[in-house]
Amino acid sequence: MKDYYKILQVASDASPEVIQMAYKALAKKYHPDLNPGQEEAMQEKMKDLNEAYEILSDKDKRWQYNQSFYQNEESSHYSESEPPRNSWTESSYRAQAETASQGSKTTSGKGCARTGCGCLTVLIVIFMLMCVVGSFSLTKENKSASASEVSTAASMNDQPESRTEETMPISNETKASSEIQNGPTYNSVDPPDSTDSRQEILVEATGSNAMLTLWTYRDGQWVEDMSTTAAIGSNGLTTNKTEGDHMTPEGTFPIYFAFSTKVKNTKIAFETISEDSVWVCDPESIYYNTLQSKNNPDKDWANKGGAENMYPKFSKGSSNACICFGFNGDGWSPYGAVAYGGSALFIDGVGENGKMNSGYGDIKISGADMTKLLSYLDSDYNPTITIRATQ
Repeated sequence: MKDYYKILQVASDASPEVIQMAYKALAKKYHPDLNPGQEEAMQEKMKDLNEAYEILSDKDKRWQYNQSFYQNEESSHYSESEPPRNSWTESSYRAQAETASQGSKTTSGKGCARTGCGCLTVLIVIFMLMCVVGSFSLTKENKSASASEVSTAASMNDQPESRTEETMPISNETKASSEIQNGPTYNSVDPPDSTDSRQEILVEATGSNAMLTLWTYRDGQWVEDMSTTAAIGSNGLTTNKTEGDHMTPEGTFPIYFAFSTKVKNTKIAFETISEDSVWVCDPESIYYNTLQSKNNPDKDWANKGGAENMYPKFSKGSSNACICFGFNGDGWSPYGAVAYGGSALFIDGVGENGKMNSGYGDIKISGADMTKLLSYLDSDYNPTITIRATQ
């Protein structure tokens, strides 16, 4: 079992703040882009770092990990400090055989036979006595039970009729009435994936190709609203997303908002992109993986490569519209994303001049399908997206 505290180089009682600081420092140290020639090794280190941070930064996950880790440690210590109880050697078996042989010499012969016969006789006598006593007790109990039954019957005959009605068993009609009042017990219809959502975008991928299906819970059942082909990251799916790995995050995430230069027909939150709109990609910024204005007075991201200008994405026809989903923060709030946990990945409706297979990690569908998808999405249904391998 991995020692996540050792990976992050913190004590087991480290506070969440210390864990976050350690993660940021190590992520910067081991980031593949900052270690040319060691990309493969650094990606492995980043994978461990992300895994450790994901567990230790979450209170419930950390508690479960601590329980499992320390139980594992105790088990390992026990197995190392104590040899197996049945670890007999050849000499042990030889010594046991010799002892048995010597014992048989001292207790064999007619004396032993006489002792055995005497013991057998005593056992037979004890057994016969137990049978006699048991038979007597059983007879006595039967007589007592019979007397009790007679007494009970007489007592019941003396009771008024109303008392008899109170002690009658519950009828079938009463049971049916109880079920109607408390509600029937039955298994409810399960959604495509286990979430609290009543609207789910399901993306099932094989390699970098995928199928995107929208399900909505209506009138007591899940209904398929639309289905279309999609493309994901060129390196497939991952549960440990890192910046620049060309992979699409796997899991179930909330749908937060859509955005474009032109307002779209949708019932989810919408952000209109202007010429000063940027998406922050600088992992050191508090605004990492959020939509911001480049004129933000509190701007802290790098001038070069710290943010992606969003306006040309739509004005030049690369995208029709995009949807932000919460794989790493909500796309709005500072301090909301994990540093180096991935940024600027969306459900992307490809425009007339866009590419379906750019492979950075976005989920790409056609612009026409994006328009259709947005028309169905409704924040009242608490929409989510589930991304997984084809099953």
